[in-house]
Formats: sequence, structure tokens, C-alpha cells
Amino acid sequence: MTGLFHKVGFLLYCFLTTAVPLKVLPPENVHLGWKNGLYQELSWSPPKQSGKHCSYQINSTKKYEGQEGTSFVNIEHSLYWHDEKVLNGGFLNMSIQTVCNGTMSDPVFVTLNDPDLQLWCIILSSNLTRCYWKPPSSADIRFFYNSDGDDNNVSVPLQECPLYTNNIRTGCDLPVDPEEPLNVLLNGTANNRTIRNIHHFEFLKLKLAPLNWTVKESKKEFHISWTPPEFPNYRWKYYINYTACSYTKDLEIVTGLSAVLPRSPECSYDISMRAVVEYNGGTEWTRNKHYDAISGRDYILFAVILIPLLMAVLVILSLVWCMKNRENIFPKVPQPNPELFNDILNNNNKISISNFYMTKVEEECHLTVMVDYKLIKPEL
Repeated sequence: MTGLFHKVGFLLYCFLTTAVPLKVLPPENVHLGWKNGLYQELSWSPPKQSGKHCSYQINSTKKYEGQEGTSFVNIEHSLYWHDEKVLNGGFLNMSIQTVCNGTMSDPVFVTLNDPDLQLWCIILSSNLTRCYWKPPSSADIRFFYNSDGDDNNVSVPLQECPLYTNNIRTGCDLPVDPEEPLNVLLNGTANNRTIRNIHHFEFLKLKLAPLNWTVKESKKEFHISWTPPEFPNYRWKYYINYTACSYTKDLEIVTGLSAVLPRSPECSYDISMRAVVEYNGGTEWTRNKHYDAISGRDYILFAVILIPLLMAVLVILSLVWCMKNRENIFPKVPQPNPELFNDILNNNNKISISNFYMTKVEEECHLTVMVDYKLIKPEL
């Protein structure tokens, strides 16, 4: 009878264990850490009453260039996991679940949702890289970096920015090799909370100084030459932008360090150029060089020569006219009385004003009166 009860109990246990599976418990003491300050790592403790054939599934959601991406990884025989890729931002949503015999526990979530500091870095020269970021108001943010070469498994210690661009720390100048990958950690506090932004740059955009170039002009064309920028290993393309007669065009140069631009004499030209590496920036645009239309220059030269000639002709004609009309323009002045000086010498300066000039001598006129007696009648 006792054996019968044992058999019934065993059958009941089997029925209950197969019909109603035991609930799988989630892992405990889940902790998010940072390997070398850059790579996220997760550690945990196994749940109580876990089976021998249990594993753990980790779901990780990150943002890259504004888009969210989710990855899955299954961990067996370990209570630790780390990611070999940098976060790229300040957003991370992770969950971990226990998986036993195909049954999953409830997830345990670990999140990081710090404000995006909008970090960007550019190459200014072969020995200078500059990074900028936009911290929140009243934030205290510090910049850490390393250049880890081509192998992400080689851990290079982080070091702080050697030269901040201002006192409020919104920029940093880095003496790093611009052709090597760059890892950056922005870490600090704002509004009584910790902020962490982590970024990895496989390559950086170029923003080099304008090209050193020259332009030699002729009546028919422009001869343009330039010195190549730094980084000779890059495949450079050169773009010449010019405006002529109110239309704008671009001339692309793939090989060589010179170009010939045809010229329309009636158009003025504004020319500038830059060098570009595809998908990787380039140099700044050079300053415009302005060239006037050739026909416009002829008019100016003609005016410069003609105006002095016209002025000379006008002066000569004016002199000829003055010579012909000198008597009207410059009338004769009456001659002074020659006796004036004798009076001064002989009469002790007794001079009358009337003696200053010669008196006009009146001519004597003799009149003859003839009487016609025939017309006179005698009085009776």
C-alpha cells in the first residue's frame, strides 16, 4: 500500500512539473561598468534556484547618427560581458534575461540616457585636430581621449585634453595623428547629475587651410596652378569655381596641379578653388580673384589718352581766340602826360590832378558865311 502511494506521488510530481513549468528567475546584482572608461561591461549574479543548463541573453539598444539599433548576445558559462564597440553618444538601453530550457525570465533593464553634447572633430593640419562640443548651461565637462590605432583590443589609457580652446571648456586642440582612429570621452556634471558621452571616430573630416595658388591671365585664357595640400596619400580632387557674365560654373580637376580656363574677353571673371577628398572634407575655398573684361579695359585706356588730348586742343584754341580778340579783351590805357615828370622836378611837387594826362588840343575851325541877296526882300 505504501508503494502505491509513492507511485501516485511520483506520477503527480511528473504531471505538475511537465504541465506547469517552474518560473525562471532573472539574474541578480546586475551592474553596468566601463572598461577603460569607454567600453560598456555588464556583470551579474545567478538567480536563486537556477538550473544547471541556463544561459543569459543580453539585448542592447544604441543610437547612431540619430537612428536606434538593437543587438542580441547569448552568454553561457559566464557572469560577465563587455562590448568591444564604443557607445557613440549618451544613450544606452540594455536588458538581461535568464534562459533555462527555452524559458526566459523577466528582463532586468539598465539604461543610460544622458544629453547629447553634439561632439564633432575636424582635422586642421597634419599635426592639429580640433574638437568642439555644446555643453548644457552651468555644466562642468572634461574631455578625455586616446588614439588606439587599428586594433581595438589594445587598450590605450585615456588622457585629458592638453589644450582647451577657452575657459569654459567647449573645445580642445589635440596633437594626434589624424590618420588613426580616435576615441573620446566627455565626462562631467550638469544640474546635479553625471553626464557621459562616448564617441569613436574611425576617420575625421578635413578642414584644411586654403590652397596656395596662382593665376596668370592672357587675352584668351587663364593659366591656374597650385601647390597640393598635406596628406599626399589621399586622392585629391580640385574644383575651380568661376563666375563669368553672370553665370557660375565648376571645373573639376582629377589629375595634375594646373589647369587652363578659356576666357571670354567681354566678361569679367571671379575665380576661386579648393581641394576635396571624397566623403572626407578638404580645404577651405580660396579668396576670389577678380579680373575685368578686356573690352572694358580698352575703353578706360582710350579715355585716359583722349581726355588729355582734348584738353590740349581746347587750350590751344583758347589761346588763338584770345590773340585775335586781344584789343577787346585788353583795351589801350591812356598815356600819361609827359610834362608830369617835369612838373615833379621843377615845381616842387606842385602837381595838379588835371595835368596827369595830356589835354586834347581842340582843332580851329574857320567858317565862311555866304548870303544870297536874291532871297532878301527890301523893306518898303
